Amino acid sequence: MSIPGDDYSYDIFTQAAGVVAPDRPRDGVDPMGGLEVQRLVAQGASQSAARLATYLNGVQPLTGRFDAFFLVMYFGGGTPLEVGDEVMTLQPNVALERRPRIPEGVHLLRDDLGIPVMVTNTECEATACYGVRQPDTDTFRYWEIAGASHVSLPAMASSAPRMERDFGFAPPLDDPSLQAINHVSMAPVADAALHHLQNWVREGTPPPKQRPIEFAGSPPQIERDADRIAKDGVRLPQVDLPLAHNSAIQRTPDVFARLLGTYEAFPAEEVRRRYATREGYLARYEAAARAAVAAGVVPPRDVEPMLDEAAAAFPF
Repeated sequence: MSIPGDDYSYDIFTQAAGVVAPDRPRDGVDPMGGLEVQRLVAQGASQSAARLATYLNGVQPLTGRFDAFFLVMYFGGGTPLEVGDEVMTLQPNVALERRPRIPEGVHLLRDDLGIPVMVTNTECEATACYGVRQPDTDTFRYWEIAGASHVSLPAMASSAPRMERDFGFAPPLDDPSLQAINHVSMAPVADAALHHLQNWVREGTPPPKQRPIEFAGSPPQIERDADRIAKDGVRLPQVDLPLAHNSAIQRTPDVFARLLGTYEAFPAEEVRRRYATREGYLARYEAAARAAVAAGVVPPRDVEPMLDEAAAAFPF
């Protein structure tokens, strides 16, 4: 298959949706194998979220193809409808000043199409989106996850088997430089958001509203507590009962470091001062995890894996 350029992506997305939609043609090969499709949810993350933002604002009003939109790790700007030969991505072999960049914090998302739109961001994208933050409405929800970053070690670990399968290599996760990147997985929150979005489309029940991350100052910066952990936002047990500092704070000036965030483990003596015993810590952690479930930001099925992660991370 030959794709002439990024400008074709919007029509490709519409056509791909058409072959799996409820009204798809049935006289040839059916990608869904005869399954009845009830609704279509458009989802895009990172660079794909930028393209999806443009699709939502400019193409969905024409096609009406999707029943809901889910943007994950969205930097607050859609890609142009026409970019020619440019590729809107990070290109390490191109001089910094010549790299086409994903737009950041430049426009709002439509919420006037009568369909649900949901955005789930980490600290990294929350900073980019701050100037175009939108209030929750009857058709729009916006969540920001405290302590999380665009890339995390759990996400890299999850993708490592696929990289090994497809490319013959995977990043060495025990490398000290990789151990220093953010350790908070946003996956449970994204799963919860998608579950809410499905209910929103099907039953009309919107996701629960969540407090955004707190910003202050000029230029606005994330407000942080004594552990340099972001205040407010969606709260996971890893940030309310920390064994380490996790954030989207950039460690080095290069563009990739901006995505990786920071992880700094607390010394064992500090953990002992705060929590005294493993048993006591895990009891408090479980309570925090179940509070996240009650808040609607973590699925119940993720409580046990989160407890296993906490037990493995506890230093004594």
